[in-house]
Amino acid sequence: MSSVAITSVSCPDKEYGFKVLTGADEWTFYKPTGPVTTVSFISNKDTVSYADYDFNTDACVYRANLNAYGLYFFTYQVSLFSATASYPLQVGMTMDIPAMVYNWNSRRYGSQPDDVDSASNGSTLHLSITNLTSTHFDATFSGKLWSSRQPDTLFISDGEIKNALLPAKVDN
Repeated sequence: MSSVAITSVSCPDKEYGFKVLTGADEWTFYKPTGPVTTVSFISNKDTVSYADYDFNTDACVYRANLNAYGLYFFTYQVSLFSATASYPLQVGMTMDIPAMVYNWNSRRYGSQPDDVDSASNGSTLHLSITNLTSTHFDATFSGKLWSSRQPDTLFISDGEIKNALLPAKVDN
């Protein structure tokens, strides 16, 4: 078993010291109780699935200057980019997703996230909002994704996003 013991941290204006805990010490740890965000789909014949606590899933944003969403999950393991869409999300809302990028089995798949005009690239991927709470959303997605990274089109089916944090509206 490997481990790292952080004994101190120095900053320009402060210095912090830490006691290294051993098995003899009494200690408690934080156990996350928030929802787990999941993103799963079938791409051609591969079943792709990601899951982590919602606070580790990057940012979902609505870029007001583009009138489009960027949905980023799991340290950018999967990212979806909408064409022009309205804000805020609403149950039943459907949006075009002309660009999607994901990592799977040590390879990068998908399209180049050029801009909202990439809706003309031949992709037919659509995302539909199925549930909203005050903090999270669920969605389904499927369609054909034109891929600039692979020689073939990616056929995405059974796409599902569960418990994703609601997108924040940003100006840039």
